[in-house]
Amino acid sequence: IGYSDHEIVEKKPESELSNMIVDLMMAAARNESGKEIHLGLLNFGGIRSDLPKGKILLDDVESMLPFNNNIVYMEMTGREIRKQIDYMLQTKLLATGGMKIVVKDKKAVRIKVNGEPLDDDKVYGVATITFLLRGGDDFNLGENALIINDLGILVRQPVLDHIINETKSGRMIGYKKDGRVIIR
Repeated sequence: IGYSDHEIVEKKPESELSNMIVDLMMAAARNESGKEIHLGLLNFGGIRSDLPKGKILLDDVESMLPFNNNIVYMEMTGREIRKQIDYMLQTKLLATGGMKIVVKDKKAVRIKVNGEPLDDDKVYGVATITFLLRGGDDFNLGENALIINDLGILVRQPVLDHIINETKSGRMIGYKKDGRVIIR
């Protein structure tokens, strides 16, 4: 379904692969919900393999994202997002999108969403997956969400669509790291 001139690997706290998946998940949530998506959260454990150098097969994407987790649109306050980020930094890192976090001693010393400091009182649109709503990887992202809307799109679908569309346009598959999570 596509080609890459290098192996695209998953690595914490961020990687080309995790950034690509989260950003594509956020775009799919924006397109399906019609709502603004400020940030995205995805568990690294759901990414089970890397994308190979050279030919990318449908099976590669299905092996990489084998679980049938749907993309979810949620609305959360900045205060709840800060609570979830604090929990994440103490337990398991999540792949993130739409925000930059600077971490020191397992604590967020700076959180910016779309270039602005996280506002505890603001309501943010969040893209995530069903697995993380109620207990997956010990996260309960849905616990204090103001709105939860399961969009009925498997998390692998926007990745498949992206690879197919990039290939049709004659482009190799690749992505970027951008300093989303900086650990000092």
